[in-house]
Amino acid sequence: TIADFVFDSMVVHLVYNGDPHPGNYLFHGDGSVTFLDFGCVKRFTPEAMGNLMRFFRSILEEDRATHDEYVKILGLVREGRDWDKDQMWTHWRYHLEPYWAGDFTFTEDYLARGRVVMSPANTKDMNLPPDLLFFTRITFGMNAISQKLGSAGNFNKAARRHFYRDDDAA
Repeated sequence: TIADFVFDSMVVHLVYNGDPHPGNYLFHGDGSVTFLDFGCVKRFTPEAMGNLMRFFRSILEEDRATHDEYVKILGLVREGRDWDKDQMWTHWRYHLEPYWAGDFTFTEDYLARGRVVMSPANTKDMNLPPDLLFFTRITFGMNAISQKLGSAGNFNKAARRHFYRDDDAA
């Protein structure tokens, strides 16, 4: 439910809540969730969201060439700067791991790996453009909540409906 809310907000409505934490959610016995506190939001243009979805698809499809192209299009590295392509791939592959394929369980180990992936030593070549400034905050917030809830399932199936919405979808 939380993942659907996040992706529907981003991809369909081009906006997302930049403050995911348990205090902003009311969980109900029937599995539904009420979302509160929309004081920190990020809005996207259709073009920016299209670029982000193409970037995400490149990772799901293991298309390193398109990934590297969209790293530049999204502004994840500054013009003229060298960057570690493998580290960048590892970074974004981590963020999309729950949506990669098959069943996935949000575990403490997964969150611990995120702290390593996101460490200053591993992100030194990275630029965070305005469209992605809160992305990591949202990812970690959603992942931490999912881990505490013991979330498990085939998130790939649900995510694909978001990642493959436009006409150039594979």
